Order: sequence, then C-alpha cells, then structure tokens
Amino acid sequence: MRGVLLAQQLNGRSDLHCFTGSGSVGDCLASYKLHVDYTYQPPGDFWALQWCETGIYLALAALVSGACFWRPARAHRRLALVSHA
Repeated sequence: MRGVLLAQQLNGRSDLHCFTGSGSVGDCLASYKLHVDYTYQPPGDFWALQWCETGIYLALAALVSGACFWRPARAHRRLALVSHA
C-alpha cells in the first residue's frame, strides 16, 4: 500500500527530483522515509555460489525433464491397457 501511495504522490509532480541526477538519491529517498540496502557477497564466495546455483538449476531441469518423459509414458500405458480390454 505504501508503494502505491508513494507512486500516487510522485506521479505528475516535481517530486521526481530524486531521479533527475541532482543530489544524492539516498538522501532524497530518506526524505520520504525510504532507504536502499546493498548486500554484497565476498569475492572468494563467487564460484561456490555459482556452482550451487548451477546445481539447483540442473536439479530443476532434471525434474522437469523426468516429468516430461514419465507423464506421457504413464498415459501411453494407461491407453494400452484400455485398448486391450
């Protein structure tokens, strides 16, 4: 709800000075009781995080691929049983 109200307050008014390049964006947003948090990972953790992310995506891809082969095979077996009856 706050985001909607803020958008309505900023829409069509000169309060968009936060984003026109004059002054610090952080200071300007602070006047609206907003703030920005940045979180950085240490450079030494980069490849460990990349491998972890790769493993997650490979596992998800394997699950989706398995479902793509399992579901039609199951339906085919069901149709084969019905046609023999």
